[in-house]
Amino acid sequence: MHALRPFGADPRQNMVFVKHQACITRCDAWVYLTAIQFARPAGDNLYQFKWDDKGFVETRLDYQLPDMAREARVELRVPPTHDAQGPHLVQRYSFADGKKDEWLVFSCRSMKCDHTMYEGELPAPYRNAWQAGSRL
Repeated sequence: MHALRPFGADPRQNMVFVKHQACITRCDAWVYLTAIQFARPAGDNLYQFKWDDKGFVETRLDYQLPDMAREARVELRVPPTHDAQGPHLVQRYSFADGKKDEWLVFSCRSMKCDHTMYEGELPAPYRNAWQAGSRL
């Protein structure tokens, strides 16, 4: 277990964040987080994340990418706001090779989190959420 904390639009429900590793193609294990809501029935208790046009198919968030350590560092923060619009999670990829940072700003509804991606600077409306957010 990595963290127990409010997440999403409802601050009354704590989510359990589980940290786990996966050896997908090599044994430089990538580290992920999964958000679980134990108050929901099994099979419907994992947050799902949309990464592309395939829909909400992923239940993991990047946390550490060892084989990318020279290229990118990942940081996740949960903003203190819990309104329906979000943002509910902000993820930053910092690149060591001079490439512009990538930011993913997630808004979650009904256990499904969609994101908008930004390159370079985080847009002004989300800077306060990032600065006030707690590291996950």
